[in-house]
Amino acid sequence: MKRRLFNLAAAVSLVVCLTAAGLWVRSCFRLDYLRLHMASGNRLGIISSCGGLLCEYHENELFESGQSIPSGLEFTSRSGDVVNYRTAKFRTPTQWRAFGFGFILAEGTPRPTEMSARHGAWRSRFVLVPLWAVALVAATPPIIVLSGWLVRRRRRRSQHCLRCGYDLRATPERCPECGTLAGTPAAGVAAEGGRGGVVAGAGGPCIFLRPPRLSRLRRLGPPTL
Repeated sequence: MKRRLFNLAAAVSLVVCLTAAGLWVRSCFRLDYLRLHMASGNRLGIISSCGGLLCEYHENELFESGQSIPSGLEFTSRSGDVVNYRTAKFRTPTQWRAFGFGFILAEGTPRPTEMSARHGAWRSRFVLVPLWAVALVAATPPIIVLSGWLVRRRRRRSQHCLRCGYDLRATPERCPECGTLAGTPAAGVAAEGGRGGVVAGAGGPCIFLRPPRLSRLRRLGPPTL
């Protein structure tokens, strides 16, 4: 169950990685702006430009005098008008940037040609994240899944235990190191400490093992005299 959940998370991460990579290329020649105008007068926004994502939260939204902005989602895309927010300067002394990451805090009062959704000062918070970092983090789970699959494939071809990597050419039926039975998953039941035990048989002692979905009786053979 855990493996299936991790594989599902890896598939979602792969989609995020490919999306971030495509958006990275697109941001080199287009500026995309997704905004959510709230009825309270605040605004959430994400800007994609020059290989970076600028996430903003604006309290008491500003707009030009005489302009009216309805509540809801707004998407804007411009070609050839990209802005490099890694070096762009804001009207505030509170701004930090390093390795493509950044944080900007701006606040003030509306200018004579500006209006605000509510009376009083406005305040904005910006977080800058490079798209390469998003793609790198999202690529980690798929890489882990792929590397695990390659390891199991190599062990299966070279007749090694899928669980611990022990050489099974001399004992192909069961791994003497971890007790995993041949043909069972890598997380199979081991003979020592597993669900099973030693029972008496008609022709001699038997070891009774219970793999995840199959009960099996393995006979050691008649005792030697």
